[in-house]
Amino acid sequence: MSAFPLVFDEPVHFYCLYHLISNLKGRCLGGWNTTQRTKLVDHFKECAYALNWWIFDQKIAIFKEFGGKVAEEWLEDLPYEKWAVAYSQHITRYGEMTSNAAKSFNSWIREARELPVTYMIECICRGICRWYVERREESNKWSGDLCKSKEMIWNQLTDIGKSWLVTKSLNGQFEVFCDTSVCVDLDLKVSTCYQWQIKGFPCSHAVAVIRKHCSTVYTHIDKCFFTSTYRECYKQDINPIPETEKYQFTSFGEHVKILPPRLNRPPGRPKKQRIPSVGKFRKKKPTFCKRCLKTGKHDTNDSVENLVH
Repeated sequence: MSAFPLVFDEPVHFYCLYHLISNLKGRCLGGWNTTQRTKLVDHFKECAYALNWWIFDQKIAIFKEFGGKVAEEWLEDLPYEKWAVAYSQHITRYGEMTSNAAKSFNSWIREARELPVTYMIECICRGICRWYVERREESNKWSGDLCKSKEMIWNQLTDIGKSWLVTKSLNGQFEVFCDTSVCVDLDLKVSTCYQWQIKGFPCSHAVAVIRKHCSTVYTHIDKCFFTSTYRECYKQDINPIPETEKYQFTSFGEHVKILPPRLNRPPGRPKKQRIPSVGKFRKKKPTFCKRCLKTGKHDTNDSVENLVH
């Protein structure tokens, strides 16, 4: 992970919550039962999703107390700003805590990865072409300004805050009275509930303010949630790649012969299963004994005794 800032200095990098949980489970193999391990993971999730630093301090104290030495040693190499929401409020994460987008793409090209490189590229290109056409045709059916999923969320947030009282204090600053008092700043696009900063989409308090005090409803929403932006992403056409027989290498001359690369195939069957990450463990299949016809821990002596009796 230390090499990422050296190569990519501008983007902000966070740790995947799914892999952190897998690594945490790997630290709790000896002396920890399933119930204790699950409870420790739940405490860590509460720390990761804490919205402000004082709630985070309470949750992290509970996590360290429950996890003991394992939790304290595991947190030594984990900066809070790389995985905790409370310490990354100045950066919009759009509600994403894991790298599921990359995993979905890898799962999507699972069959293509087993093909030779030329056929793999052609298969991926064909799939992306189909993907672009399907999403372009789907977006043409949308009639609203926001994307379909965000339009539904907007309507739900509108129903939640339609009975709340909103008062204006300064230019662009409002106070929303619900179960608690929440301050909203439309100019800075922030709220004291921190949901707007984290998800990048207005929270229910901001929606209540926008609906009651703004003439244009969608002025304070990020452009990435609009239908026009979605269509702009998929408007580019991807041309099909011609077959290899149609390639003409005229610039190399008639006497130049292009040979395939040298390939030293290792012995044995090629591996298809992914190597598990650090701390990730797989469930072992139960052992079945053909002599005593029992499933569980295999013991040769027990099998012999059962056969004798």
